[in-house]
Amino acid sequence: MMSSGMMGNYYNNLWNIFWFIFLIVVIILIVWFIYKVTNKRKESETPIDILQKRYAKGEINKKQFEEIKKELRE
Repeated sequence: MMSSGMMGNYYNNLWNIFWFIFLIVVIILIVWFIYKVTNKRKESETPIDILQKRYAKGEINKKQFEEIKKELRE
């Protein structure tokens, strides 16, 4: 039976490092993809949606709401 010797251990360790780095890259890509998909919903708000939220929070009054809404629709 032949022994792989020191070179065999070196290549095994090299492959282990390669697979570890590959796994880390895949995990990073999955996290990045999930982050982009979940943030896309937040970016799709229209100015009218934002205006309605501001009105609901009480940041602006009804008069301001109507004025801004009129400007946005023009």
